Parts: sequence; structure tokens; C-alpha cells
Amino acid sequence: MKTKFLYIAALALLVSFTACENETPFDTQTENDDPIILKPYNESGTGSFTYDLATPDTPLLDSATVTPSAYTTVNWYLDGQLVETGLKINKCFQVGKYALIIEAVTTKGKRTERTGSVTVHPYATDPYAAAPSWGRYLEPGKAATLEGQNLDQVTEVIVASDIFGQNVVCSAAPTSATANKLDFVLADIAEGNYYLRLKNAEGKVFGSDAMVVTNDPPEPPVSAETTIWEGRCELNWGDSNVRLTEAELAPAAGKTICVYYERPEAEYYNLRITSEWWGSNLVDQFDVTADTPNPFTFEYDDRCQGIVSGEGGAALIVGFGETITKVTYK
Repeated sequence: MKTKFLYIAALALLVSFTACENETPFDTQTENDDPIILKPYNESGTGSFTYDLATPDTPLLDSATVTPSAYTTVNWYLDGQLVETGLKINKCFQVGKYALIIEAVTTKGKRTERTGSVTVHPYATDPYAAAPSWGRYLEPGKAATLEGQNLDQVTEVIVASDIFGQNVVCSAAPTSATANKLDFVLADIAEGNYYLRLKNAEGKVFGSDAMVVTNDPPEPPVSAETTIWEGRCELNWGDSNVRLTEAELAPAAGKTICVYYERPEAEYYNLRITSEWWGSNLVDQFDVTADTPNPFTFEYDDRCQGIVSGEGGAALIVGFGETITKVTYK
């Protein structure tokens, strides 16, 4: 009898081990599956991603997770130009604004993508020419004007057909230049989209925003505004505020800055525009009421520029209650 019970126990243990072996997971992916990008994942469901890089030495650093992983290649494109292939990207780019596509392609040619944007900001000491919000349109063979910061350092304006600035289409020496404005004559090149690159006397090349060369440039809007910052920032004093660097504000020197906002339900509404150190104010604190202009505007004059430069190199839009949506200058 004892032998019989030992046999039954051994048989039960064998069945138990067999069941565990059958539960071992196995890979069900095949090359016929449709590709899916699992990461980066945007919880809003838009599939759009924004990468904001503080300087040209700040890398675009991210990774992708895809399925079927064994049969899928990931490509990273900026403005339609392939800049990396693989699950990871760790690469620096010149200053400018770029459209991003993360593409997953299987060995069977099936594909999917995620879209987004990459913005690379300049150092405060770099020459930089920002494109106005309505676009930068230049005529081939005609005089052109750039506005920005430290443009008096520029000895050569380069027009390139790729984001790395290696395929040079033409270049020109400035006909005149100040810190905030530069004039040059564009060569008679073919119409199309190009990238501006600025070279200084030491031969260093700096990125700038893109340009459109056309024989029929549109007239700029009468009230054209250039966007410095755009998003949604619910002001809550030091916990949440909009930060604008000296470099971002440089093109607005001597111009009117416009602060767009919303007034959701809140206990109260205050607004103050101060320095990085929360020291001197560009605009003293005040109550925002239903009668406060929207956008709220102020002049970015010599006094304001001096505060930003002398107190941390940035301006802060702080307060409570409002949601800041956009900052422009005109």
C-alpha cells in the first residue's frame, strides 16, 4: 500500500512539472505582423512628440520600443532627412526648428510612424537669426535681411540644403550688420527650402532657422508677430512659470512683447514679469481682471534688457490663476 501511495505522489509531481513547462512564454511575433511603436508613447493619443533642446550641445536622446522587434527597423527623420537608424538616438543638431518622424518598418515593408518636432535653442553668446512666425521667404538674387542676436559677429551667411550644413548651395558676406540685424544679397539659386548657417571670423558655423526661396514671396501680415514661446503654463508662482532666455528675447529688443493668456476659474489672478533672480521687475505685479487687455503687452526696452542681462540671463512670467498660452513680439 505504501508503495502505491509513493507511486501516485511521484506521478502527481511529474504532472505538476509538465504543466509548468507548458506555461513557459514563447515569442509569437512574426515578420507578417503589422509594426507597432510602443515607446515613445503619448498618453494624449496624438502620437506627437516635442523635444526642446537647451543648446546645440544638448543631444536628442531617446529610445524606441517596437514590435515585432526581431523584424523591424526604426528610422529617425528630421525635416524628411534620415539622421539615425536604430532603436536609440543620441545626436546633437544645429540650432533651429525641425519636424520629426520616428518610423518603424518591417522586413515585409509594413510601416507606421510617430510625428513630432525638435527645437534646438542657441547659447546667449551665439549669433542667431530667428524666422518670424509667418515664415521666412527670400527672393533669389535679391537683398535679404535677418533679425536676431549677435549678428555683428557674422562674417559669412551660408545657405545649405541639408540640416547639417554640409551641402552648401551658396554663401555671401554681409553687406551690413549690427547686433540685431544683418543684410546680405542672396545668390540666384533655385526655389526651394534651405537652411541658414552663420559663420564667424574664427570659422565656427552656427545654426539658424530655415528659409524658403521663392520668386513670389507673400507680403508679411500688417500685424505680423513672431512667437517666442507657445504652450500651456498654469501660473502658480514658483511652481509653474514661463521662462524666456536672453537669447530668445534678443530679437524682441526695442519691440512690443505680447503675452496671451486664459483666465480659468481660480481664487485670484496676479501677473508679474521679473528676472531669473526674482529681483527687479520688467513689469510690476498687478491684478489681472476681465478688463486687462489680452494679449497683455509691454515694451522690451533698454531697461528691461538690462534687467534680463544683469539678473540671471532670463525673464520669468510669474503669478497665479492665468494660463499663459503664447508669448510673441511685434
